[in-house]
Amino acid sequence: VLTDNQMPGVVSGLDVIRRVTELRPGLPVVLVSGALAPEDLEALRAVRRGRTLTKPYTADQLARAVREVLSGA
Repeated sequence: VLTDNQMPGVVSGLDVIRRVTELRPGLPVVLVSGALAPEDLEALRAVRRGRTLTKPYTADQLARAVREVLSGA
């Protein structure tokens, strides 16, 4: 799952990650954000195959992040 943390409406990217990993524990996720609060980083650490990607990012950085979560690195 690749999701931005700041989305319109009431659901954040972190909320999306929490919900999908309840259904599929261990699902690899990448959370994109311009800035994350310490508590958001801690919540993402609870997802074993989770990673952050800071904006702005390049296509190479995105590809690397996706490779890392898919390989379990």
